[in-house]
Amino acid sequence: MKYYYSVGGTADYQYITCTASGSTNISRGAFLHPVRMRADPAFTHSGVSTFALEGASGYHVCSDFQYVYATREYAHLAPIAESGGSGLLTAGQPYVFLTNNNANARLYFNAEL
Repeated sequence: MKYYYSVGGTADYQYITCTASGSTNISRGAFLHPVRMRADPAFTHSGVSTFALEGASGYHVCSDFQYVYATREYAHLAPIAESGGSGLLTAGQPYVFLTNNNANARLYFNAEL
């Protein structure tokens, strides 16, 4: 039985989840897996720059992930948007985490045996 889930990869600028920034460079969000996995999954992605954050302060390409914590039921992620060490976000504001003009951008969660 497969215990695998991927998010994204169907359209440019594809919405993944809403996030909220707690600082000027990190925004945090979460989403549920469609089916409970048999174990906590391993996480990989298509490349950090294939994702972006969009909100009142503009459109910002992600530069890294502070962390991605994946459990059987959900994934909690913290994408980073900064340039030259300076944060690009506005603390306390909502952002949409989406694919960055790339129909091949994906987050992968794998808990196969």
